[in-house]
Amino acid sequence: MLKTSSIFCMDPTLYVNGYLQVAWGVGKNENYYLENSSLILKQIIAKMNIKLENTVIYGTSAGGYLSVIMGIYLRGSSVVVDNSQFDISNWIVKEAFETVVTLCFDDDKPFEKYNDRFNVVDAFEKNNYVPKIYILANLCSHADNSTQIVPLLKRMERMNNIDNFNNIEIILRYEPEKGHDGLNLPDITKFIYKILGEA
Repeated sequence: MLKTSSIFCMDPTLYVNGYLQVAWGVGKNENYYLENSSLILKQIIAKMNIKLENTVIYGTSAGGYLSVIMGIYLRGSSVVVDNSQFDISNWIVKEAFETVVTLCFDDDKPFEKYNDRFNVVDAFEKNNYVPKIYILANLCSHADNSTQIVPLLKRMERMNNIDNFNNIEIILRYEPEKGHDGLNLPDITKFIYKILGEA
């Protein structure tokens, strides 16, 4: 049982079409659902008299991607992600990404027009902001390390100057039996409480 106020969010992009099972919050054409959702969340958090500095956004896998982007819009909050995606165009399930692009964008070059919806580094650069991020990852998940964390670091080496940069911590664990699966609930809850205690 969580001892904090909690809001659980689902990606509205999934309702664009009944075929989508993952959509990374990209929205539909000009309508960026993830940005719109952040405006609603910001109001809710304010109405609850909670400071963004006392807010942790958490997600795993595609939910981790949404959490990082949400952390850009909810400035001051901390982000905890586990086995997250950072560049959705490089996700190992290519069909899932291609389906999202086909169903969510009428533009034939969405990567040029909406590049900040596909890669967190583009989003960092566009918004001139990097939130405080804790990246949890299983060393035994090729999908997360070779295709996401390593390319993230390489891309950030070439990142344009960011005026508002908060540190990123990468915490690696070794769990051969778990692969892409995230930490269990008691462990992630304990970690989030630790982050809240430091806020």
